[in-house]
Amino acid sequence: MIEIAQFALRGFIYRRTINRPGYQSLNPYIRYVDQYLYETGNPGLQPQFTDNFEANLSFDDMPILAVGRN
Repeated sequence: MIEIAQFALRGFIYRRTINRPGYQSLNPYIRYVDQYLYETGNPGLQPQFTDNFEANLSFDDMPILAVGRN
């Protein structure tokens, strides 16, 4: 716990998540929707990483402010 001007800084959170593309987005074969429309996936898609940061400011165990960045 870190104190700044009698306020307690609690709950500093760092999280790194990964989002993977679905199977239909990766499937390179042609799927015909109707006679004029077809879909094909891109097998070159890569997973995306997301970094999340969050800091909570509280006073006497009462949350006052939460700041985060995604």
